[in-house]
Amino acid sequence: MHQRKMITTTLGELIVAVTDEVNPYIHDPSGKYAIVCIILSDLLAHDRVRLHRLAQQLEQGEAEIQVSDS
Repeated sequence: MHQRKMITTTLGELIVAVTDEVNPYIHDPSGKYAIVCIILSDLLAHDRVRLHRLAQQLEQGEAEIQVSDS
């Protein structure tokens, strides 16, 4: 299993970061924001699926929650 790096950020910072990465490739503002929207939607949908699977595993006793002090 691979180690995940946890990054704490706000939604606004995430939008800015994705927009900055898309800027060099797409110059049309409406197209740029459409691509940013698609990327963010995909990221958030993937996270919802992961959390749903974890919740199912917790209900079945197949997983544990690890709490950190940070």
